[in-house]
Amino acid sequence: MIRNFGRNLLLQRRVHHFSRVVVPTFELQNANGGVYEEADLIEEWCLDRELDGLKPLDAATEAMSWLRGEEDGVRRQALLKDSQRRSTVRRQARAHVRELSRNTG
Repeated sequence: MIRNFGRNLLLQRRVHHFSRVVVPTFELQNANGGVYEEADLIEEWCLDRELDGLKPLDAATEAMSWLRGEEDGVRRQALLKDSQRRSTVRRQARAHVRELSRNTG
């Protein structure tokens, strides 16, 4: 994703500035992909829930609460670190938001 490349490029420059080490952007993606996915998922969640009338802070709190819930004994937040599981967590989040929207609407 282009947004991730920009993030990684910025990180690469910061690491280089402070340490004079050039870390390839794909390595930064591998290390931070779960965090990026979490941020994108929370943003999407908040935008959708604000349409239902929730305040941004309430929507973010709701998203974090859901992410900290467990799936198969593991926090969803931790599952985002696994690139093979990210799409499943995102799909579950979207379904949960749709259900919440039905209940508030």
